[in-house]
Amino acid sequence: AQGVGPAALADAARAPNFSCRGSVNENFPSTMSWHWAADAETRQLFLPAAEAVGAHLGSDFAFMAAHLIVASSDEVRDAESKFHFDFGLPDIPREAVATALVPLLPSSFPEWEGNLEWYPWDAAAAAYEGRQPLPQPAVHRYRVGEGVVFDGKLEHRTQPFSGVASQGGKRIVAALYFARADASQRSVRSVLFSQGAPPLPPVHLGSQGEQDNMVDIIQLAAEGGDPAAQQLLAKMHLMGQGVVRSVTLAAGWLRKAAAHGGPESNDLLQAAEELERDYRGLDT
Repeated sequence: AQGVGPAALADAARAPNFSCRGSVNENFPSTMSWHWAADAETRQLFLPAAEAVGAHLGSDFAFMAAHLIVASSDEVRDAESKFHFDFGLPDIPREAVATALVPLLPSSFPEWEGNLEWYPWDAAAAAYEGRQPLPQPAVHRYRVGEGVVFDGKLEHRTQPFSGVASQGGKRIVAALYFARADASQRSVRSVLFSQGAPPLPPVHLGSQGEQDNMVDIIQLAAEGGDPAAQQLLAKMHLMGQGVVRSVTLAAGWLRKAAAHGGPESNDLLQAAEELERDYRGLDT
């Protein structure tokens, strides 16, 4: 999910009302701590990111809780970071809960360490039962300004890392949790509470007022030069989601995003050229 508002999350990181919980269990290094948004006002600072994620999940998901994962170490060894489920209780079904992780620090992540590793559905279970070898985990590379969203029943971990994947001995990732309105939210809350989350009511996403606010936030971020927001705004203009449908504006925002450089710049320019060449007639 792009356009997750890194600037807003940076503001959240500076907010005063967080409750700190040390390493949750043996699946996590002792140098990792969880800093939960301790009240509704502090959690509200995560709402722009939650809205951006909610646009992908759908309006039937509620925003449950958020925290900052702070690793105060230059190194996490392989044995210290274990594969785990965020919501392992059996009465919480698949496709009912979701986790979003948004990297904040360091400013860039190397390809080979400190990223997100995960196993495809049932791959680990089949291996544990002896039905197939344990496969190599898939890897999602973190990029600041982008969030990775995955099912809360998916087995995953943080790759081991050294100082190259931290900044000043620290790395910070924002974590946001979502649950369907028809899911067993009581069990979801129980899991979150056991990890240190405060007992806050869920925030139901998708109301028109919240959607308008999200559009304003994305527009301001795009105008401020955030390339992820510029790509998201281009998509919104192409689809007519919350803004006027315009191929011309969509192509223009893609060009602005491409101007920042990076590995996607050529693809963005090509997409802009194809829009202008093949679909400009949609504006008339």
